[in-house]
Amino acid sequence: MTTSQNNKDGSHFPPDLAALLGVYWILLPIAALSAVLFSGIQAVKSNGDLTLLWIALGLGCIGAVIMFLARLPLYRQRRFGQPSICVGSAA
Repeated sequence: MTTSQNNKDGSHFPPDLAALLGVYWILLPIAALSAVLFSGIQAVKSNGDLTLLWIALGLGCIGAVIMFLARLPLYRQRRFGQPSICVGSAA
C-alpha cells in the first residue's frame, strides 16, 4: 500500500504521535522489569547467597564475548555500522 492509500483508508498513524507514544511502550516495560529485578537482587543480597547473581553475571559476560567473536570478521573488514542483512526489496 502506498501512503496515499493509507490516508484514504484512514489507517495512517501520524509519525510524531508514534514517536511520542513509542517512548512509553519501550521505557515503561524496561522500568517495570528493572524494578522487579532490583528488588529480587536486594532480597538475595540480604539473605547472603550470591550464587545466582554470579551465575547471571558470568553468563552475561560469556554472551558479550560470543557476540564480539561473531562480529569479529566484520570488524576486520572494517564494516562497523553496516547491517549485514538487508530488509526489504532494495538490496
